[in-house]
Amino acid sequence: MSESDLLAGCLEYLHYLRNQGKLFYMRVNSGMAYFGQGSKKYAIRLAPEGTADILIIKDGKVIWVETKGEGKQSDAQVAFQKEVEEYGCSYEIVRDLDELITLTEG
Repeated sequence: MSESDLLAGCLEYLHYLRNQGKLFYMRVNSGMAYFGQGSKKYAIRLAPEGTADILIIKDGKVIWVETKGEGKQSDAQVAFQKEVEEYGCSYEIVRDLDELITLTEG
């Protein structure tokens, strides 16, 4: 399964749980977004490079989720993980939907 397919499946599942009032989640995009054309083109900075794909808040706990098919974390992702864990947040790497289901039901 590709990372984009995994991410889409995770977001669909989380949307289902959010509709049931079981958690809050947000997709987090990092990098830059470009808008407009020609001389009216401009860039907007999104979340910093390395930020995890999904933010979940469940039972008062913050969980950052990075979806990875078979890939490995970039140096920026490792640095992000270290930083959020230093603040007491959880950081999980999810390689299939079953891992996310276990994470959110546990």
